[in-house]
Amino acid sequence: AQFDLKGSTRGRKAKAGESVLKDNDWTEQGRKVELPVGLKRRVNSAVEDDARFLAAQGVLDYSLLIGVHDTQAAHKGRLCRGVELVTKAVQH
Repeated sequence: AQFDLKGSTRGRKAKAGESVLKDNDWTEQGRKVELPVGLKRRVNSAVEDDARFLAAQGVLDYSLLIGVHDTQAAHKGRLCRGVELVTKAVQH
């Protein structure tokens, strides 16, 4: 599943047939992002940097696209590919 998260609940539910879900769908499904502490800090720092840059440019819109996949591998203790991608993106 893919989610487009904006941090808002107003009008943030996917319509029937839409493949990308939204904030209220995330909440209703009880979803959470659990990251190791170090990775969480790096992701938070990257989001804060992005927000500062966008604010300086006068851009008010910000979305976080999250893809959820291979949850069985994550439960077996293997690193989920999505977390690997986030790690690589944040390190560069």
